[in-house]
Amino acid sequence: MTRSPLLLAAVTVAAVISAPLASAAPPPLVPLGTAPALPSGATADSSALPAELTVAVALKPRDQAGAERFVAATADPNSPDYHHFLSAAEYTERFGPTPAAVDQVSKYLSGSGLRVTEVTGNRQVITATGTPDQVGHAFSTALSGFRATSGERFFNATKGVSLPADLAGVVRGVTGLTDRAAAHRAGSPAGPGGPGGGYTPAQLRTAYSMTGLSGSYDGSGETVGLTEFDTFKQSDIDAWTKYFNQPSVTPQVVKVDGGFPSPSSNQLEVTLDVQAVAATAPKAAQIVYSAPNTDEAWVHEMAKIASDNKITVLSNSWLLGEKCEADPIPSSHDSYTQLAAQGVTMLSASGDWGATGCGYNGDNSTIQADYPPSDPLFTGVGGTQLRTSDSAGTWQSESCWNQGGSGNTRSGGAYSQIYAKPDWQPGSNKYRSVPDVSLVADYGAGALSVYMNGGWQDVGGTSLSSPLWAGYVAMLNQKSLAGGKSRLGQLNQSIYKIAGSADYPSTFHDVTSGGNGTYDAGTGYDLCTGWGSPKADALGAKLTGGDTPPPAKDFTLSAAPSSGTVEAGKSVSTTITATSATAAAQPSVVGGSPTTTAAHPFIVSMRREGSAFPGQQSCTATLFGPRTVLLAAHCLLEKPGHKWFVYGADDLTKDTGTTAEIASQWVHPDYTDWSAGADIAVVTLDRDMPVPAGTTYPKLATDTSLDAPGTKGLTIGWGQTAANTYSNVLRQAEVPIQADSACKGRFTDPQGQEEYKTPAMLCTGYPDHHAAACVGDSGGPYLVGNTVVGVFSWMSTQCDWNAVYARVSTYAADIAPHLPDGPNPPQTGAITLSAAGLPSGATASFSPSSVDLGGKSTLTITTGADTPAGTYQVTVSGKGPKSTQTTTYSLTVTGGTPSELTLTNPGNQTSRSGQPVTLPLKASGGSTPYKWSASALPGGLSIDASTGVISGTPRGFDNKQVTVTVTDSAGKKATASFYWFVF
Repeated sequence: MTRSPLLLAAVTVAAVISAPLASAAPPPLVPLGTAPALPSGATADSSALPAELTVAVALKPRDQAGAERFVAATADPNSPDYHHFLSAAEYTERFGPTPAAVDQVSKYLSGSGLRVTEVTGNRQVITATGTPDQVGHAFSTALSGFRATSGERFFNATKGVSLPADLAGVVRGVTGLTDRAAAHRAGSPAGPGGPGGGYTPAQLRTAYSMTGLSGSYDGSGETVGLTEFDTFKQSDIDAWTKYFNQPSVTPQVVKVDGGFPSPSSNQLEVTLDVQAVAATAPKAAQIVYSAPNTDEAWVHEMAKIASDNKITVLSNSWLLGEKCEADPIPSSHDSYTQLAAQGVTMLSASGDWGATGCGYNGDNSTIQADYPPSDPLFTGVGGTQLRTSDSAGTWQSESCWNQGGSGNTRSGGAYSQIYAKPDWQPGSNKYRSVPDVSLVADYGAGALSVYMNGGWQDVGGTSLSSPLWAGYVAMLNQKSLAGGKSRLGQLNQSIYKIAGSADYPSTFHDVTSGGNGTYDAGTGYDLCTGWGSPKADALGAKLTGGDTPPPAKDFTLSAAPSSGTVEAGKSVSTTITATSATAAAQPSVVGGSPTTTAAHPFIVSMRREGSAFPGQQSCTATLFGPRTVLLAAHCLLEKPGHKWFVYGADDLTKDTGTTAEIASQWVHPDYTDWSAGADIAVVTLDRDMPVPAGTTYPKLATDTSLDAPGTKGLTIGWGQTAANTYSNVLRQAEVPIQADSACKGRFTDPQGQEEYKTPAMLCTGYPDHHAAACVGDSGGPYLVGNTVVGVFSWMSTQCDWNAVYARVSTYAADIAPHLPDGPNPPQTGAITLSAAGLPSGATASFSPSSVDLGGKSTLTITTGADTPAGTYQVTVSGKGPKSTQTTTYSLTVTGGTPSELTLTNPGNQTSRSGQPVTLPLKASGGSTPYKWSASALPGGLSIDASTGVISGTPRGFDNKQVTVTVTDSAGKKATASFYWFVF
C-alpha cells in the first residue's frame, strides 16, 4: 500500500528536475569509440538483454605524457631514474586520475541513474550498475539482445559511446557494453598423454642452459602474477609438484568481478600457467587474478593488478585482437604503464594464430599482432619446436612453431596496427613488431607435461612459452637483488641491446628455420621467433650485470652562480662544473658491499694457477687503457704459476668474462719485497679488453694533495671479507686515509725494522677496522674521485687491521712512461651538456660542449628582444657514460615583451543544488595583477575579482552558458566560455 505514493513522488521529482533542462541547449557530445563488433550472422533476441548490467568507466591519467617519459627513463641505463621504481600510491598521486576527476565522473553516473559500486585503488576504473536504458542514456548509446549462429545469446551496444565534452576530457573509455567473451587464450592444446609426452622441468632447464642459474636461485622472494579468465584445482598443482619432487605451490586467487567459483572450460590454461611458472621458478609465489571473460572485467582486472602492486613479474596468455577487440586496449595500456613504473616485468604469449591476430574471431586474412604483446611495455614471447639430443634434455635444435592448418597451431608474430616502432627495435617498418623472444611451444614434438583432472597431458602453445619465461625472470630478479641491485623491470631495451651486440651468439639460440604461415624465421631477428630462445645462464649474466644500474650520483653538476638577471636582448653566463661523487658503500664488513665491473669498467681480475680463491682469483688490478694494467709487483713475483687476466666477470664462480694473457710486464726497479716498498708494476695484455665506449679511465696521483689523513676514497676488489672467508663477487668500501702513525708499531720486517715505511706507503682504514681491503684485493686501487692514490700492497692476514697501499704519488714519475697516455688520460668529453626550460626567444650555448670529471664549462644564455619578462628555472643536464645528472639555474629576464595573456578553459561544470562549489580559474602571460569577471553564473555563485575563484552554493536547477574574462594590468583580455549545469 505504501509503494504507489513513493513511486509517484519519484516520478514527480524527475519531472521537476528535467523541466529546466528541456529548454536549454544540450551540452556538446564527444564520441569515444565505436560499438563492439557483432559476429557475422547474429540475429535479434530481446531475451538476451539483461534487466541490469555493469559497466567499467576508465579514466585517463592526469599526466599521461609524464608517465610515459618516466617509464621510459626507468629502462634507460643513462637516466638517473633507471630502475628507480614507484609504489602504487606514488604512481597514483603523481600520474593517476585526480580525485576531482573521479568525483566528476561519479556524480555524472549517479545523476544518470547508475549506481557507482566500486572505484579501483589507483582511481583508474569506476564500476557502475544500471538498467540498459540508464546505461544507454548515460553514454548516448543503445543496447540490444542478439543470438549468434552458434546459438550463443549475448547483448551488445548498437552505437558508439559519446559523453559531454567535459567528461570526455577525463574518460579513457567505457566497457561492459557487451557480454561476449573478449579475450582468447593463446592456446594450450594437448598432445600425447603421460609425463613422457612432454618435457619435465629439469629437461627444460637443461635445454635452455638454465642449470647454473637454477642451481643457485629458485624465485624465492618474487611474486609472479597471472592474468586469467578461469580458475584451477589446487589438487592438480599438488599432484604435479609431488610427481616432480618440487616445492609445493599454493597460488593466491584474487577474484575480480566475482571470478570463477569453480573451474570451467578454460581450466587447462590456468593450470598450465601455474605449473609452467613452477617449472622454472619453483619457489616463486604466484597470484592468479581470475575474472569473467568480458571486456569490462578485462579492464577491471588490469587496473586491480596495478593498484594492488603485489607482483614483481606478470605473465599473460590471454589476447585481444588489435582490430576485433580494441575497446579494452587504451585503458589496459594505462594499467600497464603503472605496472612498468612500479618495476614489474611484463611478458605475454605472442599468440597461436600466426600473423592473423583475429583468427580466433574468424578473420584469417587480416595481418595484425595481438594485444598485449604488441604493447612495447611487454616482452612478447613466440613459440618454437624444441628438439633435444638425449634424455637429460640437451638442446639440439629449434624451429619456428607451426603444426600446420589455419587454427591456433602457429607462433604468433606480426606488426602492430596501433604502436609505432620503438627506437630500440630494428627494422624499417614504422610499427612495433612481435615477438621479441621465444621458447618451446610445439606440443606435437613435446612441450610441458601438465597434470589436470587426474591425468597427464602434453600441453604447449605460446601459453606455455610466456609463463616459462616469467619463472626465468623471477630467478633473475632474485639474483639481481642478491647482488645489491634492483629488479629488472622492462626487459626489451636490454634484450635488444644484448642481441644487437657481439654477445648475441652466446646468449640466444638463433632460430633460423620454419615459419608461421606469413613470416619465416631467419638469421637474427624475425617475426616468428623474435631473437630466438635464451641461453639462459649467459643471457641472465648480461641482464643482471651488463646493464647494472649506475650509482645514483657517480658525478654531480653545479652552477656558479646559480642564478642571474638579464635584460631582454642581452646575455648572461654561469660556470657549470662536473664533480666526481664517490659512491658510498655499506662499510658493515671488511669486504664492503657488492658492486660490478659495469659500475667500475676499469677493474680487472688477475687469476693464478693454484690459487685457493674461487675461480683461482689472485689479485685485483686497474686498467689505464684497453690493454694496460696497473697492479702490485708482488702479484707477479711472489708466487709461481701461470697468471692471466679476466675482464667483466663479477662472480668468480661463473665462467664468464674476457680472458687475456700477459704480453709484457714492467716491475719497479726498487722492488725486492712488498715490505720494502715500491710494490708497483704495469702489465701489457696480449689483447684489448672490451671496455665500454666512452669509459673514462682513472688518473694517476702525481702529488700529495689527495693523500691527506681524513680523505675518503674507494677500495675495490675480490678479496676476503674476513679471515679465510672468500667473496665470490666484486666488492667496494669507502675508507678514509689514516695518519702514518696509525700503521706504525705493529709489524716489523725480517731484519727487525719497521714494516710501514714512508713515503713509500699509504695507511687507510677505520679505528675499529670494520671496513678495509684484505687478502685477494692486492693490486687493487684506492680511488679518490677518479684518481688512483694507492695500489693495495699488504695488511694483517686476519683482516682485522688497516690496509697499506703503495703511495702512487711517490712513484708516479716512474709509472707514467709505461702508461699509454702518461699520468693523465686524454680529455674525452665524456659528459655532454644541455639546457632545457629556456624562455621563448632565448638560446643556450656551452663552451666547451662536453667535459670530463672535474671539468668546467661556461653556459651562456642569450635572450631575444621579445623574450618575455619573468623568472625561469633552467635545467642543465650532463649525460655521462653511466648516468645523467642535473642542476638548476634560475634565470630572471627583465624588460622583455610580456607573453600573450591566456585563460585556461575549465570545461563544462556539473553541480548539485544546495552543495557548495569552489572553482579556481587559471591564467598565464600578460602582466599582473589580473582582474576577473564572469557573466551568466548560476544563482548563488560569484567570482572573486582579484583571485579568479568562483564559489558559492547554487540554488535550484539551472543550465547556464558562462563566460569568464581575465584582464591584465595593461588592459589586455582573455575569455573562456563553458556550460554550468545545476541539478
